Amino acid sequence: MHGYISSEDAEQKLSKQKKGDYLIRFSRHGRGGFQLHVLGSTGTRVYMIICQDSTWKLKDSTRTFNSIQELIEHYRTQLSLKAPLEN
Repeated sequence: MHGYISSEDAEQKLSKQKKGDYLIRFSRHGRGGFQLHVLGSTGTRVYMIICQDSTWKLKDSTRTFNSIQELIEHYRTQLSLKAPLEN
């Protein structure tokens, strides 16, 4: 978790990493939400993670999870996630 960093800072941190590396930061667009930034072959992709009815999901998805960790594990293959970027 990288806390309150800007989207630009997240992209800068990931730009020096390997494809599939990712980080999670607080979203400035909604209370209690997070953003998942994933480094891909064409740049950084950003996914909104929201809490709804005490469960977690990606925005515009119907699949819910009991924790962000469960969400990450589920999407690990689909989003080509490799390793979290440490603080």
